[in-house]
Amino acid sequence: MRRHACRDTGAVALSRTACHRPFDRSRATATRLLQFNSDRMQHDINGREFDTSRIGETVKFGDIEVWTFVNDSQFPHPVDMQ
Repeated sequence: MRRHACRDTGAVALSRTACHRPFDRSRATATRLLQFNSDRMQHDINGREFDTSRIGETVKFGDIEVWTFVNDSQFPHPVDMQ
């Protein structure tokens, strides 16, 4: 993953379009565990069948959350966060 300099001091960009400031984990309003599972081309996240038409998680604008992704299967699981 390439990092790019941001205009604001102390910010780190993980892509060319977004800058992210370091945060204090103690200010997190929530923590989430997302467990990925696959069995014979059936995929689920936290026991819920994967569905591309469903938004699985939402975060209130301005909130800080800590997300942990766990994938114990042999299949990679790309994640789209917008």
